[in-house]
Amino acid sequence: MGKMSLSISDSLLRVVGEESEKLGVNRSQVITQAVESWMHKGRSLEEECTTLRNQLVETQKSLGVKETELFQQNKRALSLEKQIEELGRKISTKEEEERNQEERILTLENQLSEAIKARDQMNATLQARTDEISFLRGHVAQITQTLDRLSLPPSSQQEARAKHWWQLWK
Repeated sequence: MGKMSLSISDSLLRVVGEESEKLGVNRSQVITQAVESWMHKGRSLEEECTTLRNQLVETQKSLGVKETELFQQNKRALSLEKQIEELGRKISTKEEEERNQEERILTLENQLSEAIKARDQMNATLQARTDEISFLRGHVAQITQTLDRLSLPPSSQQEARAKHWWQLWK
């Protein structure tokens, strides 16, 4: 072991003396233990500092990864917002088309009801004409039967022609 001389203040010398009495060792051993403890603490502080630096580097790496993930999530969120806007526009377009279709349907329904009314009127008119034609046919048939009864027999017809009776009606 080597020797070393050391200048210590009186107050620190008293503290070293009290410690040596408590521990039951001489003052040089107390100072040696204090220096060893201090050196050991320094080494452990250096190791702790190195550990903390390593943890800081790892934390910075993980922070970089998290920043990248956050950037990608923000990018995805923007993409989804754009998709939502596009879908909103498509929905608006579809709603407008639906309103236009509903208007067309109403127009076609009105045209259909007008066409049905016109068809019913035409059917009624056609039925009236058909009834009138049937009436006239029946009337013509009656007149024909009446004329057949009133007409002269064929021999009288020849006789009337010979006598020129037909000229009376001229």
